[in-house]
Amino acid sequence: MLNKWKLIGVAVVVAISFIAWNQSHKEEPTYQALGEASSEQQIKNVETFTKLFGYVRYFHPSDEVDAINWNKFAVYGIEQVMSARDRYELKDRLKELFYPLAPTMNVYRKGKEPDHTYSEFRLGEDMKKVFWQHKGVEPHETLHSRYYQSQRVFQYVDNDTLMNPIFDRVPENEVVQVALGQGIYADIPITLYSESGETLGSTEKSEKQFAQLQENLNNMKLGLYGVQGNKVKWAGVAVTWNVVQHFHPAYNKLENNWRDTLSASLKRVKKAQDIKEYTRVLQQMLAPLQDGNVKVQSGSKPIYSLPVHVQWVEGQLVVRTANDQTQLQVGDVLLSRDGVSVEEFVEKEKKYISGTPHWKHTIAGDQFIRGTSKSSSTFEVLRDGQKLKIKEPLTQISDHLLGSREFEQLNRPKGFKELEEDIWYINAVNLDLDHVYFRDHIKHLQQAKGVIIDLRGNLIMDAYLLRDNLVDKPIEISLMNQLNILYPDHEDPSITYSQHPTHVKPREPRIDGDVVLLTSHRTQSMSESFIRILKESDVGEVVGQSTKGDYGGVMEFQLPNYITVSLSMSLPQTNQINSDTYSIQPDYHVETSLKAIHEGRDEYIEKALQVIKDEK
Repeated sequence: MLNKWKLIGVAVVVAISFIAWNQSHKEEPTYQALGEASSEQQIKNVETFTKLFGYVRYFHPSDEVDAINWNKFAVYGIEQVMSARDRYELKDRLKELFYPLAPTMNVYRKGKEPDHTYSEFRLGEDMKKVFWQHKGVEPHETLHSRYYQSQRVFQYVDNDTLMNPIFDRVPENEVVQVALGQGIYADIPITLYSESGETLGSTEKSEKQFAQLQENLNNMKLGLYGVQGNKVKWAGVAVTWNVVQHFHPAYNKLENNWRDTLSASLKRVKKAQDIKEYTRVLQQMLAPLQDGNVKVQSGSKPIYSLPVHVQWVEGQLVVRTANDQTQLQVGDVLLSRDGVSVEEFVEKEKKYISGTPHWKHTIAGDQFIRGTSKSSSTFEVLRDGQKLKIKEPLTQISDHLLGSREFEQLNRPKGFKELEEDIWYINAVNLDLDHVYFRDHIKHLQQAKGVIIDLRGNLIMDAYLLRDNLVDKPIEISLMNQLNILYPDHEDPSITYSQHPTHVKPREPRIDGDVVLLTSHRTQSMSESFIRILKESDVGEVVGQSTKGDYGGVMEFQLPNYITVSLSMSLPQTNQINSDTYSIQPDYHVETSLKAIHEGRDEYIEKALQVIKDEK
C-alpha cells in the first residue's frame, strides 16, 4: 500500500510539473533534432544576446560576473545562441547560458510570469548590499584608462555605510526590467546581498555550471586580428556597442537611434572578408558619436602618403607643403585620384570618421593622399589655371591619421621669433621650457607688448606648462566631467559627475603683454585645455578657426580578436566652448586664401598682429 501511494504521489508531481511546463511554454513549438536558424534569425539572436550581455556584464554584481573573461564569453555566448530557430528557443538558451553567472535573474517572454521573484533570495538584514559603480567605465580589457573606474561597492545593511565607493550614491531600485527584443524580457538584479565575502543567490546547480563555463572559456583560443567565423566578428560588435550604449558621455546627443545601429552593424560585419573591412564596419558604427577620439586599430601598420600636406582652402583641397621628392607644388588644387573626384572620395570617407563636421572634413582630406600600400596613383591637379595629370608613388610616413604636430610646424617660425618690435611669436606645438632656448627668450617675453602663441595642432606638455607664466592669480578649473553611472541605458534619475580639478598657480617670470592664441580645425586635446585655462583667467584672444572639439579623456579597450578601440569617456566643461560640438570658437575668424599661399603669407599671424596693435 505504501508503495502504491508513493507511485500515486510521483504521478501527481509529474502531472503538476507537466502542466506548469505546458503553461510556461504555451504556444511554443516543438522541435525536431535537426535544423538551424535562418540568416535573419541569427542576426536577431545575436542582437538579443548582445543586449543581455551588456546588462549582466556591467550591472549585475555577482561574484561570477566579476570573475570571467568577458571577451571570451562574448564569442562563446554568440556560438550558443546563434543557431536558435526562433524566439522561443532563444529564450531558453539565454536562460541556460546566463544562469551560471546570474542565477537570480529572470528571462521570460512577454505575458509569462517569471520563474521566481528576486525577494526569495533575501536571506536577512545582517549583511551587505553589493552593486556596481562606474566612473566612465573600466572593463577588464581596458588598455588605457587614466581617469575611469568600475568596481563593485559594498554597503552595510544595518547602517548604510559604503565601503570604498567611487562616489556617494546607491541604486534606488534593486531590479531593472529590460526588453531584449523578440518579445523577450529580463528582470536583472543590480543589487545583491553578500555574506561572508560571497554574493548570495547561487545554487549548487549554478555553481556546478559556472565551474564548467570557466573550463570552457579557459580552453578557448582567440586568434590575433582574426575575422574567420561570424561569432568572432559579431562578438567585437557586441562588446563595442555595449560600451557606447551604457557609458559614452555623448549618448543622449546621438541624432540616430543607437539601438538601430546594432542590427545594421551585425549585418555589415558578417560580410567582412579581412581585417580592413572589419575595422571599417566598426568605424562606420562609431562615426555617429561625433567623437574625434574614436580609433579602431589592428596593430602598428605603416601609413603611406604623398610627400605633401594638404589643407582645405576656399572649399578646395590644396597642397600646403611639398618636399623636393614630388612633382606636386605648393598651391596645387587636387581634383581627382585615379578617376575619383575629391568630392566623391571625401563624402564616402566621412562615413567612417567620427568627430565634429569640420574635423571629419579635415581628416577625409588627409586620407585622399594616403593609402595602405606602397603604390602609385594618378592625381589630377589644377595649377595656374591648367589641369595636369601627375603620377606619384606613395611613400611610408611615421605620422598617424590623427597626428598633427608635423603638419602644423611646416612653413611656420620655429620656437621663438620677434615678428615686430616687442611682439613675439611662440610655436607652442614644439617647445621645450627646460631648454636654454626658452631661458634665453623669457626676458624678451616679459617685456613684450604682445605675444602670439601658435596652437594650430596639439602642443606638448612643456608648452602646456607655459600657462603658469600667463595667469595672474591662482585658479581651479575642471576640464572634464565624467558620468557617475549606476543604471544601464543612461537612464539614471539623478545624474551626477566626477570632476578632476586642475590647479594653476602663477609662476615667475610673468608674461604680461597682450596674448593672442592661434587656432585651426587641428587644434586639439592639450591645446584646447590650454585655451580653456587661459579663458578662465580672462587671458588672451583667440584668432583662427574653431578647434577640433575633443570630448575629453580617452579610454582604450580590446575586442576578442585583439583589435583596439579608443573613444572618449568624459565631456569638457561647456563654458567658453560650443556646447553642440565642444569646439572652442575664435574671437576673430580667419580662413586661409589661395592668394596668401602663393605669396607665402600666414594670414593667421597677420590677423594676430592686427589684434595686438588695435589693443594698443
